[in-house]
Amino acid sequence: MRQRSRAFFAAHIIDIAVILLAICAEVFVFNMPFWRMMTSTPTHIAQGQVTLGPGLKAQGHDAAKVTDENQAWIEMTSDAPIEYLRVNLPAGHIAGDAESGVAAADDTTDVVTWTMDARQKDAGGLRSNPDSVKQYSPWYEDSQYIRIGGGMNTIRFHYQTHNGATVALSSFTVNPRMPFRLAPVRVCLELLAVLFLIAFRPGSRLYRYRFSLRDRRCAMGLTAVFLLQSAIVIVIWLLFGGNHAVPMLRPAPTGDYYDPGLYNQMADALIHGHVSLDFPVNPDLAAMANPYDTLSRQQIAAHTHSGAPIPVDVAFKNGKYYSYFGVLPALTLFAPYKLLTGMNLELGVAVLVLALLVVASSMLLLVQLTRLITRRIGAPSLGSVLLVASTMMLGYPLFIDMKKIIIHQLPQTMGVTLIMLALSCWMESTMRGLSKRWLAAGSLCIGLVVSCRPQMAFAAIIAIALFWGDIVRLWRDGRASRQAVRTELAVWAAALLPFIAAVIPALLYNKARFGSLLDFGAKYNLTNFDMAHQTFPWTHVFTYVWLYLAQPPNVQTEFPFIDQTVQPMPVWLLPQTFSYGGLFVALAPFACVLFAAIAWRRGLKRAHMNALFMTVLLYAVAVLVANAHIAGYDVRYTLDFGWAVMLMLAMYLLTADACRPCEPTTVVRRSARDPQGFLMRGIPEVDASEVRVPGAGAVQTLPQTLPAMSDISRIMTVFVVIGALCAYAFLFFSLFRTDPPILNAWLWWDVRSWFLFI
Repeated sequence: MRQRSRAFFAAHIIDIAVILLAICAEVFVFNMPFWRMMTSTPTHIAQGQVTLGPGLKAQGHDAAKVTDENQAWIEMTSDAPIEYLRVNLPAGHIAGDAESGVAAADDTTDVVTWTMDARQKDAGGLRSNPDSVKQYSPWYEDSQYIRIGGGMNTIRFHYQTHNGATVALSSFTVNPRMPFRLAPVRVCLELLAVLFLIAFRPGSRLYRYRFSLRDRRCAMGLTAVFLLQSAIVIVIWLLFGGNHAVPMLRPAPTGDYYDPGLYNQMADALIHGHVSLDFPVNPDLAAMANPYDTLSRQQIAAHTHSGAPIPVDVAFKNGKYYSYFGVLPALTLFAPYKLLTGMNLELGVAVLVLALLVVASSMLLLVQLTRLITRRIGAPSLGSVLLVASTMMLGYPLFIDMKKIIIHQLPQTMGVTLIMLALSCWMESTMRGLSKRWLAAGSLCIGLVVSCRPQMAFAAIIAIALFWGDIVRLWRDGRASRQAVRTELAVWAAALLPFIAAVIPALLYNKARFGSLLDFGAKYNLTNFDMAHQTFPWTHVFTYVWLYLAQPPNVQTEFPFIDQTVQPMPVWLLPQTFSYGGLFVALAPFACVLFAAIAWRRGLKRAHMNALFMTVLLYAVAVLVANAHIAGYDVRYTLDFGWAVMLMLAMYLLTADACRPCEPTTVVRRSARDPQGFLMRGIPEVDASEVRVPGAGAVQTLPQTLPAMSDISRIMTVFVVIGALCAYAFLFFSLFRTDPPILNAWLWWDVRSWFLFI
């Protein structure tokens, strides 16, 4: 029994250490105020002991009116150094309530904001720091504990409000006994982090089992990851308003008018048999010599006497408005919903549905890629597959995009979904001996991408790498017999005809709107700069590529610790846009292992995936440069190429994992249709332990249990796991970057209270 206990402890020492570390973090770090103030002596400072600044005029015992916002402060002094302060609100007073009169920095969020001056007991004067901001909400008790520290005895709070506002005069408790809190949300996140580390550490059992869809453990693991990723999407969607979110300003302060119902307008136009939108055209806009001149148009929008607003992010040509967004979401979602129910489809619902489809199609593509690798060099481990599945959405970056409920997401997410489906169908075609049915399905999907986001249809070049061996074989066979020629023509017809059938309607739609098959209308867009006449120097592409890939995040020392990095944008007439950080630095730092692919590309070479890897890389670079040149920087454009980066990462990690040395045991099946020896043609499905040996005609059985990882694989896995945890932490804190909206105010204040120990 003692030997078994020792063996168990030795095998699970890292797991035990992770669990103990999480427990210590919860008990001693996050609850540090409880331990520090456990023996403190609380001191009550009544309202009458608080000094009012000359900018405050007392109104009774519980309130004061702001007469000078620059001198609206309160001051208190304590004999003991103030470590923590408790705000004791007058009975019945709540923020943002006109009758109780408590000032709120934002009446919709009920936030009281102060800046703080302080001094020590023997210091000569107050230390002023306008950046030292303290906030609390009378609605949430945990927010009313304020960290002071630094041995300060005198505190002066400056109200951040306006003249004429009424503020509550609170009493305070100096150095109160702090409660011991087990915050449910925090505990759940700690539990998930512990499970993530235990499941994906290099010594985990998950890396010893080969992946196979026939194995119930593998299917259950993938299902769990899919449900968890979907839950993250839904939670973020709900936190930022869900179906009730206000997608964009309407109208904007510039006088421009954003219409979140644009896709419903497109659906109405298509149902009634025309392609132009039913917006009334402002006569002042129609009279402009250059309606695409942003500053002139905004001046007209702000001062026009016409009742017709001037919409933004629509195309304007020949006195009519058109949508330059991809039409496919209108055809597949909004128009059918309108015809079936007679009502408009809410934008928030469409955003959520397409985001969940991205998650589902990504999991499907990962399964197909794993099956393809299995047939070429053997199955990777269950742990590697689940690790990739758990990180893909971070690099897209779908989760960051869900913070905004805007129409711009719809063509992007539908385009990504179709690309994933196309690649999945093509991989199935290669695994079924060049099945024409699956080949045609993939070509149809990639053709439909043109009706979503045209530049993303460049992903069609990936088919060349996937089918290059088949293209060469068909060409050689066609030179030998007429029957082979007919077979070759049938394959090309299956590849090209569905693509052409999907692209032609998109081109005719262009012709109907703008008079040209290849004009998608971007240059007629009424947006933040003149796309029709403004040129963008290619030299600036390097700057924007840096922003997309390598911009360091703006990390701060106070909650929420993450802020946007404001960047100058010469191409936009708006002076700046924001960045959360580059893809390889902030959004998905674990993807940096791709830079080691050159040195450790043995798995890609053995799986005959070098060409596929380089083709996906070519797509990512081309779309990144095109977006940077045409539109500059916006974090949402990362989705156009982020999926390709994550696909390359999946190829790299899975092939490297599948190449662990392992001796085959028995020959189970032969296939004369695959002389190259790496595709197993004609075999619909094989067990994960079956692998073709290159150059031979036999399928050999490998042991179900994989050997231990090499040292370099362990290092790579540790880097990916730690990088993924950092990316999830970055995502979590970025959700709280702004003042809390009403729908997530409780969570904002709850998470903020976790860090009172700082």
